[in-house]
Amino acid sequence: MIDLDKILEGAVTAGIAGHVRPDGDAVGSCLGFAGYLREAYPGLKVNVHLETVQEEFRFLKGADLVITDASEDIAYDVFFCLDCADVQRLGDNIRYFRSAAHTVCIDHHISNPLFAQENLVRPDASSTSELICDLIPKEALTRPVAEALYLGIVHDTGVFQYSCTSSHTMELAGKLMDTGIDYPRIVADTFFARSFPQTKAMGKVLSRSELYLDGQLILGSITCREISELGLRPADLNGIVEQLRNTAGPCAAAFLYETRPSEWRISLRTGEPVDGAKIASHFGGGGHVRAAGCTLTGTLDEVTEKLLKQIALQLS
Repeated sequence: MIDLDKILEGAVTAGIAGHVRPDGDAVGSCLGFAGYLREAYPGLKVNVHLETVQEEFRFLKGADLVITDASEDIAYDVFFCLDCADVQRLGDNIRYFRSAAHTVCIDHHISNPLFAQENLVRPDASSTSELICDLIPKEALTRPVAEALYLGIVHDTGVFQYSCTSSHTMELAGKLMDTGIDYPRIVADTFFARSFPQTKAMGKVLSRSELYLDGQLILGSITCREISELGLRPADLNGIVEQLRNTAGPCAAAFLYETRPSEWRISLRTGEPVDGAKIASHFGGGGHVRAAGCTLTGTLDEVTEKLLKQIALQLS
């Protein structure tokens, strides 16, 4: 465990950033950690840098203070990278990492190369929000901080259904619930709720999904043109790969969405014997054994073929 008092000794400014295309864990861990630092270190100026905060997450305290562009020149005394498997996942916010006097990474991805000066990386943790929860003394858990961390844990565990969920995860979730948060609303409004365009996108992908490798892989896709026609943001596609993975039979699911012509973001959810992190790492991505991602270029057929080859190697 890292020593926050020692890390922040003499510091006047601290920056916090999560990965590009921030999900629930990235947003929850960043806002929860920032909320704690502002309370525990009142003389510390804390800024949070994220590409965006999804509409359904904006009820979290501090969401309105998030800096969504990286245009300002700031050299932080301490810069925290949260939920980032590698430094490039910071996107444009990498500039603040490079200019900071001291850097810290808090993460739970098995592919993390320990790129900061100090690293708290635990691949056995359910989420980065779980790691932040472990860092914060129980008596310092305010309701706003607990809301953010609970949201992060809920999203990275799929509401406590993924294999990354441990008894410790559940124990921490209980402590967060004890602060009086409205946990049913957090789950319903941020994890399960879908807008009508999101529902249409889900239907489009599911209706034309295909089985490959003798039924061991289910794969679905959507093009950037279709995303534009439906008025979707990348964040609106969250949950589709999990729905594919719910299909009985296949041991792996892949969701491919085109971020721009001939560039495809791949989301993987896997079971035995497929290691998603190994496949993603082969293509320059990363993640966890059971949940990983990467980016490939080419036509849909070309990208699919590359992916099938790597999955087939593990199945054989």
